[in-house]
Amino acid sequence: MIKILKNIVPVGILIAALIQWYGIGERTYHGWWMWYKFKDYGGGVPTDLSFEMTIITYLLSAILISSGYYMHRHGKLNKLCASINIIAVFMLLIGLGWLSILLASPFAVLVKR
Repeated sequence: MIKILKNIVPVGILIAALIQWYGIGERTYHGWWMWYKFKDYGGGVPTDLSFEMTIITYLLSAILISSGYYMHRHGKLNKLCASINIIAVFMLLIGLGWLSILLASPFAVLVKR
């Protein structure tokens, strides 16, 4: 049972990283599109990012990165699962950097709902 979980968890982390990339990519595209669409009319309208969802994204990503790192160091994974785990952790790190850059850019604004 534990061995099956060790093989499933890296795939779950990879799926979470793909979902993160999709969400951040969609918000980036929306922010860019709004800027492009309204740039000749006095400036673009930034895309809204929910404050709560941004915090949840940072927290869940940190938890998944920590668990992926722990599994890599102590999990004794087979080569395929170890590779998937490393790729997923790096994807999450890149996603967090991407989200941070998006928040610092004029394309997005945090709103509290």
